[in-house]
Order: sequence, then C-alpha cells, then structure tokens
Amino acid sequence: MKLSMHILDAWLRDHSCSTDSYIIGGQLCLAGARFCHESQNPNYVYLTKASRIRPGYQPPDCPALINGDDSIILPGQTADRIVDLVMEAFEFYIAWEHSLLIKIMSETTLQDLLDLAHLVIERPMNICNIRGWIYAITDSYGDYVHPHWKNYISRDTSYELNNDLSVEMKNRPVNRQGLPAMAYSQAYRGKVLYADIIVKGERIGEIMAYENNRPFTEKDLQIMQIFQQVVTAYAKNDPGILRSRSMLSEYFQDMLAQKSLEDYNLHQIITLSGWQIDDTFIVLCAQAKKSSQTNTIGRLCDDLEDSIAGVQAFPYDNLAVAIINLSRQKNLELLIQELLKTIPKRSFCWGLSHEFTGLESFLDYYQQAVYAMKHAVRYRLSYSTMRNTAIGCLREGLMQNPWLRTVLHPDFLTLIQYDMKNNSQYASSLYWYLFYSGNYTDAANQLNLHRNTLIYRINRIQEMIHFKLDSINERELYILSYLLYQYDMSSMNKKPE
Repeated sequence: MKLSMHILDAWLRDHSCSTDSYIIGGQLCLAGARFCHESQNPNYVYLTKASRIRPGYQPPDCPALINGDDSIILPGQTADRIVDLVMEAFEFYIAWEHSLLIKIMSETTLQDLLDLAHLVIERPMNICNIRGWIYAITDSYGDYVHPHWKNYISRDTSYELNNDLSVEMKNRPVNRQGLPAMAYSQAYRGKVLYADIIVKGERIGEIMAYENNRPFTEKDLQIMQIFQQVVTAYAKNDPGILRSRSMLSEYFQDMLAQKSLEDYNLHQIITLSGWQIDDTFIVLCAQAKKSSQTNTIGRLCDDLEDSIAGVQAFPYDNLAVAIINLSRQKNLELLIQELLKTIPKRSFCWGLSHEFTGLESFLDYYQQAVYAMKHAVRYRLSYSTMRNTAIGCLREGLMQNPWLRTVLHPDFLTLIQYDMKNNSQYASSLYWYLFYSGNYTDAANQLNLHRNTLIYRINRIQEMIHFKLDSINERELYILSYLLYQYDMSSMNKKPE
C-alpha cells in the first residue's frame, strides 16, 4: 500500500505531534521512507531538517519530512521519534491493506470488509446497492448518527425510508474519475463521504461514511479510495454480491439450495412484505440469451421489482427468478404485457409457471417456470407459459415412465399400432368423434373428411376395440390417453411400449 503526505500528517497529529504542514500535492505515492540526499525518488518520503526546507526556520534542526514540494515540519520532536512514527505508519497501513486483501481472497462478507475499513476511517459507515438496500453497516453507533440509523442497523427491508439513500445516489452524478467525494445529505443533514462501486462501467452500489461532528480531511478521502478499490475488486469477483434482497427472497434461495428453513418464520416474512398468506402467486424464470449477458441478471431483478407491483426477484443459478403476487395484478394477460415491456426481448428468454397459493409450494412452481423457459429457448420464443407447455410436459413425463404408459387405454394403444402398420388415422378419428360428443359432421370437418367416410371409419373402429362408446369413464380415459401420447409422425416410427 502506498501512503501520502496527508496520511502521514494525520498519523503524526494523532500521535500527539504538532505539525507545520505545506501540502499541495499529497498523492498516494509513498512506498517507504529514506534519509534526505541530493537525488530524491518521488515514491519516498525523506527525513531532513527544517532549515533545509525553509531557510531561517526556528529551531533550524527540528525534524521535517519532504516529498517533492510537500513538507511537514515537526517542531519539538526528535528525529528518532519521527522515524519510529513514520515506520509505524507504514507498518500499520500495510498490515491493514494486507488484512483486506486476505479477506477478499477467502470467504468473506461486505460486513467483514467494512469492519476493517472502520478501523481506519473511524466514522459511521455503510455499504448499499443502487436501490438503497444496506448490506453492511457499523452498528456500534447510536441513533444520534442519522434520523434513520436505527432502521438502517436493523436492515429492515420493508422500511421505506431506505429510499433516501437511493434517491440521493440517483441525484449524484457518477464521478468521472471514479474517486471518492463529499456531498451534503438532506436526509443526514450533514456531509457524507461517498465512493461509487463501479463494475464494467455501471454503478452498482456505494460506500458511505458520515461526518459525525468530525470534518473530513484529504486523508479520509484517500483511505476511502483504497477501500473503494478493494470493495470494487470483491464485487467484480461476485457480481451478485450487491443484488437487491429481502428476507422473502433469501427464504426462496435457501429453499432452492436445499438449506434448512428452520430459522424462518414464513408467516412473519410474508406480512413484512405486505402480502397475505392466501394471495395467489406465479413464478417467473429468465435466462440470458448469451453468456456475456449473465452480468445483467441482477439488473433485471431490480427492474422487475421497480416496474411491477408485488414482485420479489433474485439471481439464482445464472437465472433471474421472480415470485409475483398475482393478487396485486389486474389479470394475468396484463401482467404478461408488463413483463414484455420490462424484460429486454433481445437479451432474455423467460417462462411463467401456473398460478398457485401457498408459498411452501414454491419449489414445484419454480421447476414449472424453468420448464416453460426452456421451451421458449428451444423454440426461439421470447417467453412461454406453463399453460402453453403443460401438455408437452405431461407427455415427456409419460415417455420417461414406462409404467405410466401401460396405464393408457389399451384400445388406444391397439389403434396406434394399427395406424403405424397401415399409415391410417383411426386413433385420431376416434378422438375427435369423442371430443365432439358423437357429432359426425363436426368431427369430419375437423379431420377434413366426408361425413360418410367418418361413419364408415367409426364402424370399423368399433369392430377393433372392446369398450362401448357410451361409457363415460372409457371415453374420458381414451381422450386423456390421446392427449398425453405424443401422436405425431415421430411417434408413428416408434412402437409403443
């Protein structure tokens, strides 16, 4: 880690040294300390005498530090003490940076990183994403820090006042140089030191430190800059780390990951979300069309929550997963229209499950949404719903389960075998005849046959089958068998099991 003259000046003053400083550059460039000589490296701070910097300075032999045009004179101090303090400063900050780097190379959290940053910045701090959700906070401070500090510490995601963070972030332009800066916060009623977390040119979050009756200095901005670089590197390694979250979305993620749900009170979580236990829900899954677009999954989750009422969304397994409260929607068709506006057609394919009540059943309906999404991917559609793909899903299940296929109506299988041998359409002819409740005219029109041809065919079929056409149970089983069986040319070439 490289220090600056501002950081050294603050370190010396914090250790009871009076300083007479003249710093106009003060960049983060100092890699170590040396005794002064004629040729000076811009990456080192040099120990010298005050008289060498400012002729006539009294006392002339008091120690001084110099780097380029920047200087710190230390009246009343010995050279030995200043050398010790400067070396301690380098050791402390190098050890601090080392601790941060070790953290991001191992399993850690934003809270762990923030706790380390607080050791140096020593002010109330938090890290939030662009929607104002707080992911880490220094909770050792009281409510006096900020009007909403108590709620920030609780990280109560149902608390609406987190909007003061997101609104102020949206009003602050992204710093072109990417450096930390100070701004006056209306909600805080004081100055805030903030640093944007930018990944691939997009601001995904912010680190904030609150003045707390101690004005910020250049040293604070530079330490924040170092911490900003560490957090940004951490966020690049895990783009979903600053995703929008809620207790409800965490509950569903743990359910998908097959983790224990014993610590969750689902009824309380639903209440905090403003939902009712008997509301109707639907699950959405969206997949990026290209692997290069997977980093936009988190942004899509945020867009879904921002644009459509009653949505909890989160990234999971390279998908955007959303639980949508249909009780907050006018109807399903209008919801689909809203989703088409919100989900970029060129970037994503998505699928919707059936509607359901009882969030304990979420996992089954998640699998439905994934099935519908894969159907959309397979046929190059923007989206698909389980309503459109349910028959296909049932057919696939039937094909994969030989025992279930034996449950199909035996007369249906007889007609299928006959059709395969003779390239006929007896199975479908009987289906449409039953579908139209024995109306020859409607069934013939459906099959594009003459009515008399269909009458002859049905008479011939009755000679081949064993059930009576007026039996309700038999008719129902035959129709269901026909719908479940993949009756097309591909199945005509394969003998039924």
